[in-house]
Amino acid sequence: ADKFQLALRESAGDRVGRRLARFSHNPARFLNTILIGYNLALVLYAVAALYALEQPLLRLLGWSRAQNAAGLLALESLLAAALALLFAEYVPKAVFRRNPVQALEASSLALSTLFRLLSPFSASATYLTSFFLRKVMRLPKAEPEAFTKEDLHRYISDWAEGNETVGATGIDAEMFRNALYFNETTVREFMVPRTEIVAVEISATVAEARAKFVETELSRILVFEETLDTVLGYVHSSALLL
Repeated sequence: ADKFQLALRESAGDRVGRRLARFSHNPARFLNTILIGYNLALVLYAVAALYALEQPLLRLLGWSRAQNAAGLLALESLLAAALALLFAEYVPKAVFRRNPVQALEASSLALSTLFRLLSPFSASATYLTSFFLRKVMRLPKAEPEAFTKEDLHRYISDWAEGNETVGATGIDAEMFRNALYFNETTVREFMVPRTEIVAVEISATVAEARAKFVETELSRILVFEETLDTVLGYVHSSALLL
């Protein structure tokens, strides 16, 4: 989900935003709570499914429980596993993958209740996991990261959907995307081959320079004397409008 958007909603005082932000502030405990709740639900589901499917299958197939116990158990297990895969795996994951924030909003109350009910167990599991990693595995304690580049990129992409260029707010989404990964960009990616450099000679007229701006649609053009090895500076397109 978009943590940046959740943080904005929390700062705005949104009740659902505050509820969801509690999960992002404690990601380890939230994950442990989900895992504990998921496994408990699977155990309860397995017991209930075997009990609920037994009589309908016996009537449908005309079997006797005493004579077909092994086959009945195998068939019940297959049906229960198929239903669990469909409704506990594929459907929830597809929904959350498509609309993670909306899905979290819809389930925020149930998740918050589960988080509180299982808090003692999840807190113990989180502490034991952290103790094992730091004391046994000798791994350094991970410092919490407020926002990652992926969080900001996702937020900007969602904001700019259908509004790729400068919108009513005057914000260029593409510029922000490029700025996020600027420190990973090498000089080579900015370099322009000598044969593709756009420039005008110092002796060129204003009309020639204006024509070059119109032709290239650039905002700045280099100015050189005799050869490109002697660059004197550049001229900005706005200077020709004065």
